[in-house]
Amino acid sequence: MNTLVVGTVTLLLISCPAFAAPPATAEKKPAAAATTQPQEFPLLLKNKEIVIRRTADLTSIESGLTAILGNKTDIDDKNTLQYDVQFDPGQAPYTVVFSWDKKGSLAHISLDAFDEKQNPPARELKRWLTRNAGPGKTTKNKKAETTSTTWTHRSWRFVLTEGGDGEDSTCSFEITPLKTK
Repeated sequence: MNTLVVGTVTLLLISCPAFAAPPATAEKKPAAAATTQPQEFPLLLKNKEIVIRRTADLTSIESGLTAILGNKTDIDDKNTLQYDVQFDPGQAPYTVVFSWDKKGSLAHISLDAFDEKQNPPARELKRWLTRNAGPGKTTKNKKAETTSTTWTHRSWRFVLTEGGDGEDSTCSFEITPLKTK
């Protein structure tokens, strides 16, 4: 496995679409020890793993994502990066969005598509979270016909929303850093 470090983003070039198991030191520990866990998580984008850290800055993320996904989508917000990526030419693209607050801190990440087939990064992140953080807490929205599963892991909150019907269907991860003291 080759590792390429770009600013505060580590790119791990891998040949298979599965994430490695966590190191033995990442086993579940009491809440007091949780702050010693890594504050990062992997995203698999076009068969390349990118490790997202809380300290990731816009320039480093843009450099890393552009190298993997190509040119970003033009949008007016200078604190947001958006990439519309077509995984399969026969399907609609999925969207990857990174946003920073006015202080330059990473504030939000979104992986959005109509369904799981169109959103390989969400599918792989769900596998990684289930393997490393358990099944998550699931709630159902009967009106929207969706389910949301929430994980809190490595100083991040991950919310996966799936379901719906037709153009109202979704497979979307919303990822935010947890507030630190």
